[in-house]
Amino acid sequence: QMQPLVRRWPLVVLVAAVLALAGLAVLLGTRLLDDDPPPPASVPEWAARVCGAQNTFVQALIDSRDNRDPQSLELDARKQRAAALGRAEIAAAQTLERELRAFTPPEAARAYHEALIAQAQETARFVQEQIDAIAKATAPQQIAVANAQARFQQQGAERVVVSQLHRSPGPVFGIDQRPSGRGDQRPAKRA
Repeated sequence: QMQPLVRRWPLVVLVAAVLALAGLAVLLGTRLLDDDPPPPASVPEWAARVCGAQNTFVQALIDSRDNRDPQSLELDARKQRAAALGRAEIAAAQTLERELRAFTPPEAARAYHEALIAQAQETARFVQEQIDAIAKATAPQQIAVANAQARFQQQGAERVVVSQLHRSPGPVFGIDQRPSGRGDQRPAKRA
């Protein structure tokens, strides 16, 4: 009688493992279902968080500057400086994207919010392309061309944000006459 049990032990272990995995899947599935996404932020809360994220981005760029005149540097030193500044800008853009993805925007600002995320992604991509072009440069003029090309691409990405802003309904403001007769800037009711 011992012999059939010995032959079946791999099957018993397999069944136990499958049951354990099924229990784990049920537990994880229940846990994932319990994690509802956070509700959308209110417009003032969203605006404050976006401004905070953008301030963090700008401060990171300001902190990365070294106040050295690139014209006074040799080509290799200019390349190293450009790579260091570029890595700092990429890190700042990735942090901005991460901070923007950390909360849900109000429906009225969704298109603009997504455009800001896309702009942060594009900034990181364009800066990486700029770093790569500068690393290949064999003359200072090639660095100037790489900088101009990156600036042109980034300005194009910023135009995408503006076009998204025009597509987004956003809050509508108008003049609301109060009973006191005093005009006041308040959100107007949509027709």
